[in-house]
Amino acid sequence: MFVVSGLHVGIITGILENILKKIPLKENKKRFIIYLFLGGYLVITNFMVSVLRVSFAYILKNIIKNETTSLDKIIINMIIVLIINPFFAFQYSFILTYLISTMIIIINPILINKKNIFVYILNNIIISCLSVIITLPIVVNISSSINLLSIIYNIFYIPFVSYIVLPISLIISFCPFLENFVGFIYIFFSSSINFLGRINFFTLIVPSLNTISMLAYYIILFLSVYWLENKKIYLLIFPLLFLVCWYYKANIDIYDKVVFLDVAEGDATHIKTAFNKSNIIIDTGIDTDDSVVSYLQKQGIRKIDLIIISHGDSDHNGNLEKLINNFDVRCVVLSVYDLNTYNILKKNNFNKYKLVKRGTIFSVENIRFDVIWPEYNMNDVNNNSLVFKMYLDDVSFLFTGDIEKQAEEGLLKLENRIDTNILKIAHHASNTSTKEKWLELVSFDIGVAMCGSKNTFGFPNVYTKMRLKNYEVYYTIDKYTITFYKTFFTKKFRVKFQIDG
Repeated sequence: MFVVSGLHVGIITGILENILKKIPLKENKKRFIIYLFLGGYLVITNFMVSVLRVSFAYILKNIIKNETTSLDKIIINMIIVLIINPFFAFQYSFILTYLISTMIIIINPILINKKNIFVYILNNIIISCLSVIITLPIVVNISSSINLLSIIYNIFYIPFVSYIVLPISLIISFCPFLENFVGFIYIFFSSSINFLGRINFFTLIVPSLNTISMLAYYIILFLSVYWLENKKIYLLIFPLLFLVCWYYKANIDIYDKVVFLDVAEGDATHIKTAFNKSNIIIDTGIDTDDSVVSYLQKQGIRKIDLIIISHGDSDHNGNLEKLINNFDVRCVVLSVYDLNTYNILKKNNFNKYKLVKRGTIFSVENIRFDVIWPEYNMNDVNNNSLVFKMYLDDVSFLFTGDIEKQAEEGLLKLENRIDTNILKIAHHASNTSTKEKWLELVSFDIGVAMCGSKNTFGFPNVYTKMRLKNYEVYYTIDKYTITFYKTFFTKKFRVKFQIDG
């Protein structure tokens, strides 16, 4: 609210103007004082986009006295800001502040010009609804969770912030003895927001859009207005169809995908088959990183058929509780020796789980899993990690959790050779794993090492990288999110790398 609207700058400028009215100075000197204030405030706020917009709006209003329209001024304003820093065009704050401001200017003629409380509420509802519609493709790229009740909340919170929170925040700068009173208002403000934020009956999880889809959205939005003006109501079937396809984005995706996510620490892999037939998560990353939940919501995933937890370390099961509480999770698979993950399930009263060990075979749709480790309890969390082969059509993936040298040697006694197409390098490519004998046992085409872009353990280890130098191995710390994908009617996987999953 503060960053995008620049509301605080307008209020401060208004207060300053009222003070200067009581001082016997010429108008040009009063304006010069305000210009100096705005310049200083820009420096203090590090030239924040919204402050720039409001500052230049004030200056242009006083400089340009001809027949220039408000729309002309906002465009001139935007050009000046982009001249100062062209890279502002890539910031969400720039896009949102100018998009909403331009929208308000355009719709201003349709707003009711009467001063009473009911008209004020009606106008705010119109502005809030149109703001949601105009900014939706951009907002969902920031957060996929859209609470429709925010339209109603704005009616109360905007005046509350405008006429109570901001003025009092300024007053306390000169009257520090009011600190306790302001503290009470702040507690009320934050508590009410937190309470209302938990009301999620009208919350929608909306997938993100790429640039082409965003462009299509705004073209369709423009055409919808044109069709309404020309009373061609039947053509509104096209925007409705677009919205349905957008909301069910995952269901029209023709690709099978195995996505090794770039998480802050730990492992997290998403397997999705074409047309959203099945979704599988293998490990969930660390609990202080919400990127797994955010990624799934942006993909339009609402149902998870299977979550497999390799072992009980927090960088592998950290987000399990969030996934259980935010998605329709059908089953969780864990090792018979994984007490930590078992306790998380019991704490959340989640009883749809399956305990597995060597020899267990299970499947989801056309995806089969063969568990080859652990055979017995090694009394070590990492070495009790699940090791299993996943078969997706004719392609196999070997997942190894965080097994170390001891578990690798245990598998050497049980297996003569393990062949796989894609190998998940064990334990984030640390030096405790992926020893020479293990590499003699396992034959693979491509390796993926999930090192964690913010890990503090020095992954990948330089000696492990040396042992893997003759293999084709991708590291998430270099390649970020690594996606293997193919269409539902082809057999060969392709690979792509991207930062945002």
